[in-house]
Amino acid sequence: MLKGLGLIIIMIWSSVGFACKCSNEKSIKRSYKMANLVVSDTVKDILYLVKPKKSNSLASEIYPLDTIRVNDFQQYQELLDTLIFVKKIIEIQPLKQYKGTEKTNIRIKTGSGTGDCGYPFEIGQNYLIYATFEQSTSTEEPFFYTDRCTRTSILEESVDVSFLEKLNRSANQ
Repeated sequence: MLKGLGLIIIMIWSSVGFACKCSNEKSIKRSYKMANLVVSDTVKDILYLVKPKKSNSLASEIYPLDTIRVNDFQQYQELLDTLIFVKKIIEIQPLKQYKGTEKTNIRIKTGSGTGDCGYPFEIGQNYLIYATFEQSTSTEEPFFYTDRCTRTSILEESVDVSFLEKLNRSANQ
């Protein structure tokens, strides 16, 4: 009985330890000010940054590229035995840009979604994305980053669009 209770406590404690924790929800105005990029967009593709769990042929074939495209959930499940999914890179096609670059194709990184606050993007879905410009290492190209702790959301569910439209109109006058 005591062993069972101890196991339950350990399971609860370990799952809490890996949960995404955001400080406090930011206002639209503050989020806009902090972001380097604010766009409404459609996710065109999702790539995964990966590293091998152990030495095997599959991992060694993928490791030099460091990015893979996962086509479906079954393939993702199969790769979990050999790879650690570090980050997701989403490729977007902006529908409307409220702040930031004028590029037509943009890549944005987010966490893998395993307790690191990565946003659960889906291909073909429309989003309002708040992202910051970052460079983590001297060898890595600068990139935009977003996660669940920003105001990033599914576009149709966002309450921010009308505020952003007003902000853009007043800036253009």
